[in-house]
Amino acid sequence: MAALIEERSVEAVYVLGDFNAHSGTRFGGELPSFCSDHSLLCVDIELLPTNTHTYISEAHGSRRWLDHCVATSAARDTVKTVHVEYGVYWSDHLPLVITCEMSAIISKVNLTAFDSLQGIKWGHRPDAQIDVYNKYCCDN
Repeated sequence: MAALIEERSVEAVYVLGDFNAHSGTRFGGELPSFCSDHSLLCVDIELLPTNTHTYISEAHGSRRWLDHCVATSAARDTVKTVHVEYGVYWSDHLPLVITCEMSAIISKVNLTAFDSLQGIKWGHRPDAQIDVYNKYCCDN
């Protein structure tokens, strides 16, 4: 995540997932430390109560807060709400739901350059075309 932000100069980045970072455990301090070192925010820890949990062990019945949303400050400015869907049991992890106001992100890309496009033709592309597209995306 830090490399993506630094190498590509991306401002609004959200990373959600299982960080295995429950407060008070061996790895629980790693996430806040990483966020601090890279000027990132752990949005869910900031906005949810301390008794939140996103994981329930079937074997032991223990509850842990392992899933998080790490964001840049530009991304954090778009976050409106955060909650855990406690009634959903797809796995041993509960969904962490982040609602964002995406229109609050100010685009740095001039979209008028794409006005002349009549659509994208999907299908097989030679490696050379894929490389050109990849370079274009990285540069812009």
